[in-house]
Order: sequence, then C-alpha cells, then structure tokens
Amino acid sequence: MTVLKWILDNKDSIGWIAGSIFATYKFFILFYKKGWLPFKKWFDNIKYQLNNNGGKSLLDIIQKMDKNITSIKVRQEADFQLNPDCKFECAPDGRWIKVNDALCRLFGATDRQRLMGYSWVNFVKHNEQEQVRQHYDDGVETDNVITDTCTITNGVTNTDVSCSYTAYVKRDSETNEIINIFGIVTKI
Repeated sequence: MTVLKWILDNKDSIGWIAGSIFATYKFFILFYKKGWLPFKKWFDNIKYQLNNNGGKSLLDIIQKMDKNITSIKVRQEADFQLNPDCKFECAPDGRWIKVNDALCRLFGATDRQRLMGYSWVNFVKHNEQEQVRQHYDDGVETDNVITDTCTITNGVTNTDVSCSYTAYVKRDSETNEIINIFGIVTKI
C-alpha cells in the first residue's frame, strides 16, 4: 500500500518525469528521421562520389577530364612546335614566352632559349625598329589583330629577310586586359 500511496502523493512529479521521458523519446525519433537519416544519406552520396568506383563517381570524371586536358595540351604543344609556320606567343610588353623551331630558324637562333625574354622587335632592322615598335604598341592598345611588314636580320647569316607578321591579342572578356599575344611571321 505504501507504494500506491507514494504514487498518489507524487503523481504530479511522476507525470512530469514520464512526460519528459516521452517527449525526449519523441524528439530523438523525430531527429533521427528528419535530421540524421537525410544527413547520412547525403554524406554517403558524397562519400560514394569521391571514391574511385569504376568510372561513375565525380572523382573518376575529374580524373578523366584531367587526362583529356593533358592530352590536348600535349597535342597543341606538338602542333605548335612542329608547325612549319613561324609562330610565337608573347607577353603584353612584346617579350616572347614561347617560340617554335621554324621561328628560331628564321631569326637564326640555335635554340629556343636564345629568343626567350626578347621582343621580336629586337631582331627587326635597326632603321625600322622605332616604326615597328610604335605600330605594335598602338595595335596592342586598340586592336585585337596587328598586321604589318618589316625586315628581319638573321643572327647567323647576317642577311635581311622581308617578313610580314600578324599578332592576335587575346584579352580578358570582362576587364579587357591583355592575357597574351599569339602571332605568326611569314617570309615575303
């Protein structure tokens, strides 16, 4: 009887405790269903996507893209270097960043490194250098394509070669700043 009397005396406290336990139980069930399970499903999906699983994950796709980009770069570099046309790439100030073997032969350089860092205007005949430099600078400021003719002195044979050059100025589409300049030099 004493247990029954104690229960009747403490029914409010027992009700609060039982209600709290039930509310906590409901909260954890709701949290598990609405919070934990969706999070776990989302996390498992990310984990699946980041694992190498035979071509279906994001990691596999990124690795394939990286291989394709590398392959394209190698092909472009080979096409640039093996091209019989005299090609160059230069910085906005006119210094060469990249030249091909045909351009080296035209300018009389024994290897590409001898031309790197120089401006192609350095190889133009002295009496034409100022005019060519001015035309180039004006073209870089205003145009996307620069075309002109000049006389180049071959460094090995010391012979003059009449050439035409075309340079394509690549600009950032948002800021209009020059990214780099690609060009081709042709004997006339």
